[in-house]
Amino acid sequence: MLTQVQVNRWVGAYIYAWRTGQAGDIEALFTGDAEYHQRPHTADWIGRTAIVEGWQAQAAARHGMGRFNWQVLLVNGDTAAIREVRVEAGLGTFLSLLVVTLDDHGQARVLRVWRNRF
Repeated sequence: MLTQVQVNRWVGAYIYAWRTGQAGDIEALFTGDAEYHQRPHTADWIGRTAIVEGWQAQAAARHGMGRFNWQVLLVNGDTAAIREVRVEAGLGTFLSLLVVTLDDHGQARVLRVWRNRF
């Protein structure tokens, strides 16, 4: 059973990995066969290697990130829903919903992101 503390730990590591863009930091978040799906900008990355490459390809957004606020909305079994507000210089403010399923080691098996600009 997933706890709020585990989700908070994963989100903290997620933010850190997004800011650094380092392969090792990103890899630590995901299982080897993880899935990452993002909408409305279609991103369907399957496997840790594809996820790392996808994140690193978004370097411009990462370097422009000013603020990153988040709130865990709910935890149910091995899955959590997270509200994210992100401000990216030159791109705007985004409100997103992240739904992440974590394994017993705290790594994401599936991450689904719905990102909206407002």
